[in-house]
Amino acid sequence: LWSRNPNYELSTPSFLPAYDATGEHLAVTMRTGSVTTLYVVDEGKPARPILKRPDLILAPQWAPDGRQMVFGVGQFSSFLDFAVGAKKPVDPVNGGAQVGALNADGSGFHVITSGPNNNAFPSFAPDGKHIVYRTVGPDGEGLRIMNLQDHSVSVLTKDYDNFPVWSPRGDLIAFVRQIGGNFEVFTTRPDGKDVRQLTNVPGNEAHLAWSPDGERILFCSTRMGFKDE
Repeated sequence: LWSRNPNYELSTPSFLPAYDATGEHLAVTMRTGSVTTLYVVDEGKPARPILKRPDLILAPQWAPDGRQMVFGVGQFSSFLDFAVGAKKPVDPVNGGAQVGALNADGSGFHVITSGPNNNAFPSFAPDGKHIVYRTVGPDGEGLRIMNLQDHSVSVLTKDYDNFPVWSPRGDLIAFVRQIGGNFEVFTTRPDGKDVRQLTNVPGNEAHLAWSPDGERILFCSTRMGFKDE
């Protein structure tokens, strides 16, 4: 894109890039034609492509030690329709998706969820041994926690919840829940107890991120009346 400052180049990535815990490495996806590429961008160095897929790679998240990433992979028909300007009804599983993982150097890609649901938007626990992710489809909806050692899955919530992010302190999971047609910010304990609603305003809140100390939550909002988040 055109840059107002000649010292900087501007590029438009795909949805929801993420920095690792050090702030030195950025995971970002780019859509070219029908191919999505996952890049790692290091400060002052050219972007490194580490994974290419014929579908979408969505919302990469880093492991606490920076050695792995998890993300959604699949059709995500509503995102693809948005990208090309189409307006179609969203099917219950949104084209189908699963949670994938790979090493930060691009090796070891594998899919870690299965079944008929759309599984996406994973986030690592601080111990690096668990993830929380969103699911929706014929097998139910809400948030799920997976033990990465044995791939066992436990139910965290059963409502229309999305975009979960695990606190760096490990004590809370923040997410958004649809209430009365709007998405609001909630938190819960990893055992599903102490569910709290943190926002209650017209418009949608979404795409959450914790501060490194786990004290604050950053999020996008349409509360000022703008349609775009």
